[in-house]
Amino acid sequence: MSIRHVMILLAVTGLTACGGGGGTASPVAPSVVAPTATPAPAASNAPTTVNSSPLSLAPPVAPAATPVAMTGDLNASAILAKATFGARHPIALRSDDPVSSNSSKRRAPRTVIYPDDLPYNGGTVISSAQIHPVYIQTFWDGCTTACWGNPAIGITDLAASNFMHMVDPYVGYYQSNRYTLGSGALWNLAPFPSGGNPVVGEGDILLLLYYTSYYFGTGYNHIYHVFLPPNIDTCWDRTATCYSPDNHSTFSFCGYHSSANFGSGPVIYSVLGYADVPGCRMINGPNASGGHDVVDSTMDIMSHETFEMITDPEFRHGWYSAYQDKEIGDLCRFLTLSTTLNGTPYLFQSEYSNGYHGCTNTP
Repeated sequence: MSIRHVMILLAVTGLTACGGGGGTASPVAPSVVAPTATPAPAASNAPTTVNSSPLSLAPPVAPAATPVAMTGDLNASAILAKATFGARHPIALRSDDPVSSNSSKRRAPRTVIYPDDLPYNGGTVISSAQIHPVYIQTFWDGCTTACWGNPAIGITDLAASNFMHMVDPYVGYYQSNRYTLGSGALWNLAPFPSGGNPVVGEGDILLLLYYTSYYFGTGYNHIYHVFLPPNIDTCWDRTATCYSPDNHSTFSFCGYHSSANFGSGPVIYSVLGYADVPGCRMINGPNASGGHDVVDSTMDIMSHETFEMITDPEFRHGWYSAYQDKEIGDLCRFLTLSTTLNGTPYLFQSEYSNGYHGCTNTP
């Protein structure tokens, strides 16, 4: 895994909007407790390998008050040499003008049927977790969480919604409130200059995840979403496979999810390019303003990755169709529906249901 040797100064901080707080305590792992209710019967092909019973999650752990200053390679060679990395799974680009629906679908549409439902491949799935937003801010953009449409609100709405129960048959648990908003982190860095937009290297993102997961925890009870700011590209190291809306010859994905292990347990993460760009954006959603819709666009790719990270956290080992090379979100990438989450309207993609044998936003 190559590293771009650039001057990087990072500060990790608990964000009030993301449930963080002050203090210098070391990370505290959530405590496992017995389920509060007997789970409803799982489907006959539901996995037996889940991360745990649903948890009573500990309060978010605050990072150290003193910023972490990192220069040069940040001991990157030593950190990454000991790590193992899972396969990456990208989110496909969409057309500039996705088909929109102006009405909330209360029943599962049956017009989009796929030849094979998602099979289970024997790997771990995630029954409960804290979902942590990790924001990358460059020295010159001064982005706050509003730059991304306040994803913490979207995470909270998704986690509290009926739509979140789409994953229940895949993980074999049916209780509510199993997925919650965790602490957030804001990292400041100087991206690598290029001929177009500056580039944040894949190795740099992995280092951010190494330090962030040190504060907030590793393992399947933690999900990390890394948000790139506007006008910043990223590529898979040593490839021309990129999020690069300024360079269509390499523009291959809106985001991706993967896993890493730095020696203290799996880190389940996604990397999300800035979504309000042609190829990734939503158009004319309920949160659109001034020709832009960062809220719905961000929710579209964030929800896609959230569902896939829960049902297939280590790509190709959970619910995954090798026949189609797709996961739960890929099968419905281009079926966009108006959906109300926790009382808030959104426009974003549906997800695949093995029960309905099609795409839906209703469990």
